Amino acid sequence: MTWDDIAARWRQLKGQVKTEFGKLDDDTFDAIGGDRERLVAALEEKYGYPKDHAVQRVESWVSRLDLRSRPVSANAAT
Repeated sequence: MTWDDIAARWRQLKGQVKTEFGKLDDDTFDAIGGDRERLVAALEEKYGYPKDHAVQRVESWVSRLDLRSRPVSANAAT
C-alpha cells in the first residue's frame, strides 16, 4: 500500500485515524488532508512525540490498514 492510496481515501479513513490518534480533532484532521508529513507534524504537536517516533507511529498504523476492500469513492464501487 502506498501513501497515495491513503491520501485518496483520507476522508473515508477518518474514523480509523481518530481511533488510532485520538488527540487529532476534526480541524486537525481536515488540515492534514491526507498528507503524510502533515500527519507526522500533527503527532509531534498533539502528542509531543519526537519526529522519529511520530514517523514510526504512522508507519505502524499504515502497516495495519487494509484498504483492499474499500473503494476510493462511491463511483469506484459500482
